[in-house]
Amino acid sequence: MDKFETVRIIMFLILIITESIRDIKTHQISITFVSIIGIMGMITYMPFVKTDFISVFLGMVVGLSVLLVSFFSRQQIGYGDGFVMIVTGILLGFRNNMALLLGALIYSALVGLALLIIRKADKKTELPFVPFVLLSFISMGVIRWMT
Repeated sequence: MDKFETVRIIMFLILIITESIRDIKTHQISITFVSIIGIMGMITYMPFVKTDFISVFLGMVVGLSVLLVSFFSRQQIGYGDGFVMIVTGILLGFRNNMALLLGALIYSALVGLALLIIRKADKKTELPFVPFVLLSFISMGVIRWMT
């Protein structure tokens, strides 16, 4: 892992941990903070690293897709979650961002189902999404470490 990749992973962790805490406490995302991390991520890519910009662009498209789902579902998943996924696309690229989103969706579905089964929630209960993104990232790291 080169130093710029390390910087991007650190930025990613700062983003996801900070926004997970904020999402759990307030059910909101700081678009300003997410934007700052996104700009910093682009800066680390552009002049210093030979990177597949198509992967970065498609990684951002994953987040844009989440924004579209948010719009058409009347914010069943929040706009902030879409912005977070755009920035994770910048920092991780397409494949990793798709895996991240899939893992987060699976974890959130499992927790939601468990809460429904034990009657601690109903179908209108809102769950913060960014903590599931963090859990997905940790899982991806464990899987990579084990293989």
